[in-house]
Amino acid sequence: NFSDCNSDSTGEPSKICAEDKSVCPDKGTLQNVKTIAVWGEGAAGTVDLEIKSVSAIGCAARADPPAAANLAQESGEDIILATFVPGDATAHTWQELNDPVMGGESTGTFTVSDNLGMFRGEVVDVPSLKAPGFIKAQTSDSVSFADISSCTAIVINARAAVPYDGYRFQFGNKRAPFCSFFSSGFKSHFDAP
Repeated sequence: NFSDCNSDSTGEPSKICAEDKSVCPDKGTLQNVKTIAVWGEGAAGTVDLEIKSVSAIGCAARADPPAAANLAQESGEDIILATFVPGDATAHTWQELNDPVMGGESTGTFTVSDNLGMFRGEVVDVPSLKAPGFIKAQTSDSVSFADISSCTAIVINARAAVPYDGYRFQFGNKRAPFCSFFSSGFKSHFDAP
């Protein structure tokens, strides 16, 4: 249940799509995703996530598949958005960001090893806020993403080494008016086994 109106302090949606269609993913963002990100946010704890791939699923087959090489991964029903295999058309450059707001002390790393994206770190309370900060790994290149406007869901093929309650997935960079100062894009909580 994605929303582009999320709390800066918890990452939880301030408005949800089921109740307010203005915060639902729009066709323009789904046609041109621009960026994707994985967050550890709103819950103090250890982030230790290995990501194999990110895909959009339940997609309608396209009569006119795009010619771009990085979009050739379309399989009719699933569209691979990101993998971590060097040289793969869906491999992206990722950048990790730690919470810089009001003395945030959360730290993390993002590396690629053995064809997996490794997102690791600690989300800790921001001392001045007495609430958890965040860490985030986000694509930082200009490699295009496939059009996922005909898809019904996003699947993250990942596993966590330890339980953590603050995983979030985000795509796009649209910013809902009057919702969030720092956060942009459509975000949703996910659980990793």
